[in-house]
Amino acid sequence: MRRQLVSCLTCLILLLTLILVPGSPVQAAGVAVYDTASYCNVPAANPGDPAYSEMAVEQFVLGFGCQYVSGIRLAETFILDEEATIGSVELFAYLTGSSTTPSFTGAYLAIYDGNPADGASILWGDMVTNRFESAVFTGCYRVMHGSTDTQRPIMKIVADVSTESSPGLELAAGTYW
Repeated sequence: MRRQLVSCLTCLILLLTLILVPGSPVQAAGVAVYDTASYCNVPAANPGDPAYSEMAVEQFVLGFGCQYVSGIRLAETFILDEEATIGSVELFAYLTGSSTTPSFTGAYLAIYDGNPADGASILWGDMVTNRFESAVFTGCYRVMHGSTDTQRPIMKIVADVSTESSPGLELAAGTYW
């Protein structure tokens, strides 16, 4: 049952990073054009020790649910200062109680011209096409302030945005969701 939920991208998403593809008109290939922040803020104390994504003292929510089967989606605003070609999207997520072996098998993406909750239009993508490419354990765990719990291993999920006819999604400078 856990794998079924995970395959639907049942996860807690920590951040979203868009990665340029080769031939991008903005920067060199593989350079992030949008990054919300460093998610792993407590480095490993010794070689072989885990690193942590530790919450601030005043924070109480470890992450936000995102269940494909239940129709629960997450959206995040991002701003591009220049035109960019997006080849893949990296999603960072955890499944409480999972092992460090990734079990995610789905990534569904859409880019909107405004807040989806306000009725914005989809510019690209859909909630039907599974764009999952890969998943890997990051070596980092999501924890409350002062904790060294290893119940929430953070995985990096890569979603492929390219198609047979295009190496990536071209977006003009602007604000997107």
